[in-house]
Amino acid sequence: MCIRDSSRLDLVRHLTGSAVGARNLQRLTDLAVRLLGTDVAQVSLIGEVQTAAVVSGPGAGRPGVELPLAESLCAVAVEAEEPLVVRDAANDHRVADRVPVAAGAIGAYLGVPLDGRQGALCVFGAAPRDWTDRDVAVLQLLAECVAAELRLAEAGAESDAARWRWGLALDAAEIGSFDWDAVGDQLVWDDRLLALYGWDRAVFPGTLSALLERLHPHDVEGVTATISAALVTGEGFDQEHRVQLPGGDVRWVRARGRAVLDDAGTAVRVVGVALDATAQRRAEAPVAEGLESMPAAFLNTTRIMSSNRSRISCSVRNEVSQASWVNSGWRSARKSSSRKARAIW
Repeated sequence: MCIRDSSRLDLVRHLTGSAVGARNLQRLTDLAVRLLGTDVAQVSLIGEVQTAAVVSGPGAGRPGVELPLAESLCAVAVEAEEPLVVRDAANDHRVADRVPVAAGAIGAYLGVPLDGRQGALCVFGAAPRDWTDRDVAVLQLLAECVAAELRLAEAGAESDAARWRWGLALDAAEIGSFDWDAVGDQLVWDDRLLALYGWDRAVFPGTLSALLERLHPHDVEGVTATISAALVTGEGFDQEHRVQLPGGDVRWVRARGRAVLDDAGTAVRVVGVALDATAQRRAEAPVAEGLESMPAAFLNTTRIMSSNRSRISCSVRNEVSQASWVNSGWRSARKSSSRKARAIW
């Protein structure tokens, strides 16, 4: 196996920050020292160099120390893809030329490569030692635990990175996020959403009442019906509503989200994002008003236009229809879903 494989090196770089000094790994190397009675136990990550992630024992150095691969015994174990059992390092041709052996720091070495090829768990001492099959089996078992801990660290790092990327995307688009626990009525808004609805975090109630208190009176029924429907069906929603701020100003907000179901299929929370749609609404209003004021006879002239003009006219009407859905479609949607809203709210 080539220890300089690019995908493996990327994985090691990804893990190094979270693995160096990790307490869960430290407990495993402490246990290795106690069970095997060695001077040192170490988890080594093998990337462009060897990095000592954690080190235990009376002869241990400090974590984070790097060693060139040409001087690393763990690199030999990882490349061999099997336990490296060295009873007398000075007379073992596989490692005799390595600097720690030539300097007398390592007289005996036992290393087990980690599943996933990130590195190795090893124990060693200054004097030669006759390792037993039991020693090898114990270290293999501990190495499995180390590999499992590293996989958890990798998953955690990926989750942190995903949250960071998500936050950047929201900031770039000026989007706020929400998370409502429907069981305990706990509402979480980020800073952007607090500002959008005119709330100060110090007085934010943290319940659904924070949303309802800021809704325009004419939109309360529609919003509650939408949330109720999401809880009943588990489906997503895309809705616009008006927010009436404490000073009297009104703004439009577009919200998209969906219900999150538990193992039994019951909706337990609603999560999503929202943005300020006021500018878009103001830009679309004159177009909608102008089209609505046109007489039916004028609109019928599109029947005798050329095919290109006809397509353009249809496109305009479609866009205006989408822009003014609150004035028509939302009213009918509210009427059809209000019964469900009353059943839940």
